Amino acid sequence: DRVNWSAPVIMHPQEPQILYFGTYRVWKSKNAGNTWSAVSGDLTNGDDGSSYHTLSTLAISTLEPNIVLAGSDDGRVHISTNGGSIWNDISNSLPERWITRVATDPFDVNTIYVTLSGFRWDEPIVHVYKSTNLGQTWQPAGNGLPEVPVNVIVADPGEQGRLFVGTDGGVF
Repeated sequence: DRVNWSAPVIMHPQEPQILYFGTYRVWKSKNAGNTWSAVSGDLTNGDDGSSYHTLSTLAISTLEPNIVLAGSDDGRVHISTNGGSIWNDISNSLPERWITRVATDPFDVNTIYVTLSGFRWDEPIVHVYKSTNLGQTWQPAGNGLPEVPVNVIVADPGEQGRLFVGTDGGVF
């Protein structure tokens, strides 16, 4: 499989023997990594011989662990609401940039976040997006951040609405 240099792996929040791993597709283990099964097809824009077209980030909801997100280095975001059996592309209206992080909200099961980096395209525009309907629509959420690539977003599990964003210029 095509694998990102920093391939994503996540653990189920209540059942630690369930793991997900990303290549250009999502793999799932139900026995702590002893065996793996592909639970998706290619979730990227396909293989054109470049070093891209791999999954760069995965996330699982702590509120509803059947909700799994996958983001790719070629601008695709997919969601599964049934633990990986069916995947839907929710990249609509997002810029075609490297998906640096997908994240779920610890208070609202329908809220998800995406950060993107335009570094590869020499584009310093801030790319932080929020969806309150599991990716059916997206709203920009990076107001006030410096114009540098965004690498990560984390929702504070102790304070609703508080987000931490890591960029090439610092943490906000």
